Amino acid sequence: MQSDALEFVESVAYPTFGTILLGGLSDSRNRMPLHTSAGLAYTGLDSAIETRTIIYIVKGEPVGYFNRQRMEYSEEYRSPFAVMKEMSLSILGRFNLSPSENSLCFDSENIGILSGSSDSGAAALGRALIEMSPSNIDMELFENRLRVVSESVGRSLYGGLTVTERNGDRCYTRQILPPEKFSDFIVLGCRFYETRKPSDAIHTNIVKSPEYPSRIRRTAEKSAEMARLAEKNDIESIFELAMNDTDEYHRLIESVGVRIINSGMAGVIREVKEYRKEGWASYIVTGGTNVFVPVHRSEYMSLKEKLSPLCDEVVSLKIAGEARIIGKSF
Repeated sequence: MQSDALEFVESVAYPTFGTILLGGLSDSRNRMPLHTSAGLAYTGLDSAIETRTIIYIVKGEPVGYFNRQRMEYSEEYRSPFAVMKEMSLSILGRFNLSPSENSLCFDSENIGILSGSSDSGAAALGRALIEMSPSNIDMELFENRLRVVSESVGRSLYGGLTVTERNGDRCYTRQILPPEKFSDFIVLGCRFYETRKPSDAIHTNIVKSPEYPSRIRRTAEKSAEMARLAEKNDIESIFELAMNDTDEYHRLIESVGVRIINSGMAGVIREVKEYRKEGWASYIVTGGTNVFVPVHRSEYMSLKEKLSPLCDEVVSLKIAGEARIIGKSF
């Protein structure tokens, strides 16, 4: 952030991974999910894993930084500059600043994120803009605007375990279980340092499957079941449901030519299945090169030792909360 900032807000948001996995979007511009999904926000057990974003006002032209590198200005609909421009008149008016002389700027940094950084980036941006806004914001409409930056941004906005409902023309996210309910569980993030396939490869191909209409129906049923499990605080069963959804999802996308699970990731899954013969653990694979392995906190170190030789790194994770404000000038 520039030292001559007139006003600023700093926010933090946490990355996410799916528990009912999303595949299929309305179009490349609006990026509305075609079915219901669910997910969890996470951070590091012993260190910060998060996105930190500062929105600030300066006299002059808008600038933006991502991971300390200056970004080229763009008003393309998915750009953070475009989102900020849409709100700049009302925000600058709040501080009695002229829009012809002053601009909204941003400085965003990802810290230690395995995957889901687009969710936390969009959520941190959105949470800071909400704080700067002079009036109440329709959160469903605003989430859907941020969805253009990241289609599952609601997971990071609300934190904990969330369901993003696709109900007719409406799409919105709600938290169904707060992060403290997961305090007895650790998620082992098994990392593979490979370039991930673009998520759009999944979104554009999965809809070609003849099974896709059934997938839409099943995700709605699974989200209802997940909500029932959340009411009972049945965390093990929630992760079991997520593991079964991982298997179904990857069978489906592989049938249309998109393979995410490589040989190393498959080795981790085999080890988890072997472990399940003597203890409890599960696995989740989304669209990136990671295997997320939930396990009881009391047993995570022994499983971590088994999995560490099979991947490039194992990071101990815990479930995180909502996007929040950590500093401001007003």
